[in-house]
Amino acid sequence: MKFQKRGDGNATEKAPLDEKEAPKSQRKSEQSVIVYVTILFTVAFLLVLLSYFIQQRRNANTIDSINEEHSQATMQAQINIDKLQNYSLKLETEIDELEDDKKELEERIDTMSEVLDEIRVGLLEKNQEIAELTEQISAIDTYMKFREAYLTDDREELERLKESVEAIAEKLPDEYKEEVTAMLNEING
Repeated sequence: MKFQKRGDGNATEKAPLDEKEAPKSQRKSEQSVIVYVTILFTVAFLLVLLSYFIQQRRNANTIDSINEEHSQATMQAQINIDKLQNYSLKLETEIDELEDDKKELEERIDTMSEVLDEIRVGLLEKNQEIAELTEQISAIDTYMKFREAYLTDDREELERLKESVEAIAEKLPDEYKEEVTAMLNEING
């Protein structure tokens, strides 16, 4: 109601003032809108700027993290490379040692083969000597039987051993050959 009274009594007086105040109030409104829009744009710009800096910080942290992981991976790879190189050198050394051992063993095998060949040759010679000695023993045994028959004057046994003694006469040692020849000459004679 108060508004009506004031408005009723002063309606004529206020009209000219409203016309003057209208541009001022419109200007104030426009200025308020401009200030409000400016503040909104400024806040929006600040928010975008803040978002940019936050994103930059995240990117920097991510890049630092990636660089650190890369550095660690590079260091680990270098350590592994060093280990592999050391292992490779160790294997090469072991291969060289094994090749030296192989050469030494081959030389020993060659030496042992030569010794074995010499032993075989010596064994063949000894076997041949044994065979000759066995023949001599057999010949001496036959000679002894022949001599016993000669000394006992066993004519039948002498005749039976005569051919055997003639066949083995060459195989007897020299000390018996003369005696056998003399006995055979006497029996044949």
